Amino acid sequence: MSEVADWLGVITGNVVTFLEPSAVVYVGHLAEVIRRCGPSVARRVARGATADTAAPVALLPGVLDEPILVGAAELAFEDLFTGDLSLV
Repeated sequence: MSEVADWLGVITGNVVTFLEPSAVVYVGHLAEVIRRCGPSVARRVARGATADTAAPVALLPGVLDEPILVGAAELAFEDLFTGDLSLV
């Protein structure tokens, strides 16, 4: 899980650098990563985002039971959360 959190932080840091959002909301499996490893993801985002970022970004788990947009990232992590780690 820590490796997934680290990569999520890297990706989020890139998004923060280019879009400068005040918050990022994660849904599905990625929301679970934020619930379990939020501080680790936030530290990685802080390291990866450029110094131009004025304020810390809120990393929030989504609250919808069935989000409309699932996205490719959630599908990529599906085996990790179902316990099949043979691909890792």
